Amino acid sequence: MPFPVVADPERRLGAELRLPTFEIAGLTLYKRLTLVADGGRVVKVFYPVFPPDANAGDVLRWLRER
Repeated sequence: MPFPVVADPERRLGAELRLPTFEIAGLTLYKRLTLVADGGRVVKVFYPVFPPDANAGDVLRWLRER
């Protein structure tokens, strides 16, 4: 990937951003969402992501119209 991936096993970022979660089999997981950041700030949130296979197109369309 052309960008760094940061581990956050305590889910501090998710808590700070109040990201939606769900629990299954004793695990807490994030629900599907897409965050668009510009200059270190979140400028757009796509949630819920449905249908998942259309999300990339939705994001690209939004970026082009921006």
